[in-house]
Amino acid sequence: MAYYYEFKVICPKILEEGISDILFENGAAGTEVKGWCEIDGKYDWADTGKAVASTNDNYEIKGYFDKLDKNTQISIKKACNQLLEFLGLNNELVFSIEKRKEEPWDKEWKKFYKPISEGIFTIVPEWENFNGNQTEIRINPNTAFGTGQHETTRLCLNYLSELDLKGKKILDVGTGSGILAIAALKKGGDSALLLDTDENAVKSASNNLNLNNIENASIELRSIEKEDNADIVIANITANILLSIKNLLCNAVNEKGNLLLSGIIDERAEEIKRAFSENIKFVSNKKYGEWNAFLFEKQ
Repeated sequence: MAYYYEFKVICPKILEEGISDILFENGAAGTEVKGWCEIDGKYDWADTGKAVASTNDNYEIKGYFDKLDKNTQISIKKACNQLLEFLGLNNELVFSIEKRKEEPWDKEWKKFYKPISEGIFTIVPEWENFNGNQTEIRINPNTAFGTGQHETTRLCLNYLSELDLKGKKILDVGTGSGILAIAALKKGGDSALLLDTDENAVKSASNNLNLNNIENASIELRSIEKEDNADIVIANITANILLSIKNLLCNAVNEKGNLLLSGIIDERAEEIKRAFSENIKFVSNKKYGEWNAFLFEKQ
């Protein structure tokens, strides 16, 4: 009898994407995320994509593993607690591990990933059929690094839907799954350079570029450098990293070009806006829950 392992973490909502990435980085073949919501006056688990009222911040994140030794378990718990500490939260994470009989779980977790529309785009898992009228972006979500579901990604897709990208050169810093660069190219971008310092993210983005038959893009395993430049610079990463590469990001924007920042929680929003406004003109911001995105323009 074959078995698989389910590693479950109950955590604050804000840790959802980070903990999902940690599970993938430690070998999870797939994940599932659910939010604690109130339905008809009763508490129950509901998919986070459903329009229901949240009653607290806790999310349940499950990672599915073919094998899960003690060292891996310790590594996951340590990384999750470090993420909690990094964000300055006092919440207690709840971990549990279940050994389950082999079932078609690889198909079960796929049920969570359905086409998601934002702006003019629809993110479609590679196994799903899609016959809509919107611009289709196909991804393989089991490689993590951005599935299109997180608020920060959706904010960027909303901005990209509005910007004039025809013939523009794109630079995507911290590209993750490559969704944003793919979206920009499908809306008329001329070329794109995708950057990430995580080797697995580079592999994920490369796979998604192939899924979408993108040929006018290149991807490199590195961070932004002073020689990089583009008409549209995108950075959907954490506030601390944004601040650490602020000058490089601003200098990379060509004249009359735009800088699009996301991944910014409410507590850091004013700080980021103020810091970047010293270098480049602020245009607007968008919010999705506790997350923010900012658009700037080079004069």
